Amino acid sequence: MECPHFCSYKGGDEEDGEDSQKIGIVYASFCILYVYIGFAIGLARYFKDMRIYYVFAIPVIILIVLSVVRYIKKRKERKQMGTIETKTIKSGRDTRTLLQVTLRELNLPYEFDEEQNFIVTYQGETFRILANNDSAYIHIQDLWWYDASLTDIDNLSLVHRAVNDCNIRDTNRIVYTYNREEQRIGIHTLCDILWISQIPNAEQYLQATMNSMLRSHHMFFRLMEDLRREEHERRR
Repeated sequence: MECPHFCSYKGGDEEDGEDSQKIGIVYASFCILYVYIGFAIGLARYFKDMRIYYVFAIPVIILIVLSVVRYIKKRKERKQMGTIETKTIKSGRDTRTLLQVTLRELNLPYEFDEEQNFIVTYQGETFRILANNDSAYIHIQDLWWYDASLTDIDNLSLVHRAVNDCNIRDTNRIVYTYNREEQRIGIHTLCDILWISQIPNAEQYLQATMNSMLRSHHMFFRLMEDLRREEHERRR
């Protein structure tokens, strides 16, 4: 088996450094302005002529104020361009790249298995996401979140019934598989969702989908408890 490729994402360090540098420049400009105005006032008092102050100080004040206004404007434009670039990346990329961008924005670490499927950890649960650039859908799997022995016939019957009930009530698909070698049954949740760049709030959309798959756990365990209680009442 090939070693999985871990992906990490760090953003903003370079931009923060640039912002700090520009703030330092603005601060230094104000310090220079303060000294320069003091010098102009000193000359005006020495020569007893305020016109000297106006000649020396006013143009410099206007220049620095214009520089600060320009800096603020540029900073605002850069933020707007960043938003536009993010939207452009999402709208112009394929299914897998769109998924990568969304996972990064959610700050969710991910890796790839040997079949290049996404392995994502979310709220302590491991999800496998199958994303193909030839499809407008992604397939999300939450595997082996419950398992039980195949030799416990009574419990096995309850598992089958709980899975069937979940599939009637839930929007996700609950399925089970057998591991004959270890004599275990495993429960999995599957979900297919549309995954295109035109979907608004893709981060919330993906997050809500995984949350709904986690809620399937609670539904299954609640149904198991109800069925055990019914079985116990029936046998009394």
